[in-house]
Amino acid sequence: MNLIIDGKRKFAMMFLTAFLVFGVNISRAEAAEVLVNNTLDNPVSLAFCYTDRSTGLWTTAGWYTVEGNTTMKIIIYNVDPKPVFYYAARNGNLTYVDKGSIQKTTTAWVVDDIFKFEGEGKPKTKQKNLRVIRFYGAKKSNSGDGYSIRIDTRPVG
Repeated sequence: MNLIIDGKRKFAMMFLTAFLVFGVNISRAEAAEVLVNNTLDNPVSLAFCYTDRSTGLWTTAGWYTVEGNTTMKIIIYNVDPKPVFYYAARNGNLTYVDKGSIQKTTTAWVVDDIFKFEGEGKPKTKQKNLRVIRFYGAKKSNSGDGYSIRIDTRPVG
């Protein structure tokens, strides 16, 4: 009887080990690592626009605060890496960008508080200050599995 229990326990441990090794790698593949380097003295809040891999819907989510003169890693799950990944960086009414990423832009709906909107069109929400703002295309990181954003200037225009 101990042999049967030990065999079941060994199988369970092998299964759990395989799940942890392969399951973690699978979830990492579905996540985008966004490395934000805020070179400004003031903090900025960021929102992101991307296609959600699990739903296929255009998704806008925010706000993530990055303090001045710091670098922060943000993990966004279920990002489809094929379309462009966009970001908006703001401090109050001021917009900031990575001067190397201002070629591709889009617009999307945001609110003042933490939010996540899925689908295109005006979201149905009771959150305050629903408005459309400009987002900028983020650069792919050197490793190719994430994005790199360097907040360093104000956009022209």
